[in-house]
Amino acid sequence: MMSRAHSRMLVTYKDGSTAGVCSIHCLAIELKKNRGKTVKSLEVGDYDSRKLIAAEKAFWVIGGDKNGVMTSTAKWAFSRKAAAEGFIRKSGGKLATYKEALALAEKE
Repeated sequence: MMSRAHSRMLVTYKDGSTAGVCSIHCLAIELKKNRGKTVKSLEVGDYDSRKLIAAEKAFWVIGGDKNGVMTSTAKWAFSRKAAAEGFIRKSGGKLATYKEALALAEKE
């Protein structure tokens, strides 16, 4: 089975509880399910290093020719803008913010 370390997300709520999910698609479901809880932090796996990084500071790529996780439109996060731009040159897609990626995930 393929590791989802490059798409995983971790949400930490103010009450100390956490939830790990496989993708931003599943994060959208998690946040909707826990609408009453206040989010303390959101982290996402960097596409290249697989390390968790701040989702809101990441450089997101939407689309491209790599299959997405749990959705038809891929959404990948990168810690560096140059890495995101390199991915776009090689595989397509467009640069986006976390809010844009989440909004698209919520619609799917």
